[in-house]
Amino acid sequence: MDNYALGNVLDGAIGKARERVRRSYKTAIPQYYRGKVQLLLPLCLSDPRRADLALVVERHSTFYRASTCLTLDMAYNNARQLARPDRDWFQP
Repeated sequence: MDNYALGNVLDGAIGKARERVRRSYKTAIPQYYRGKVQLLLPLCLSDPRRADLALVVERHSTFYRASTCLTLDMAYNNARQLARPDRDWFQP
């Protein structure tokens, strides 16, 4: 897959993750890192029903910025579960 196609897949996966968060706030799982709360969002790259990675986003003054991706195991270890998480993507 060339860089252009990979960029399109990634843009689509991020857009779908944003839509899921708008529909249900429980889709965004908080994590605490270096004194800040970040949110973990599901990135479904190959199957829309199964997350492949967790996108880490952090709030700045008026926007959210993605900083990295984590494997699902790493995301589960870092998560701070304040509410029952969205079981569609976040399972041990």
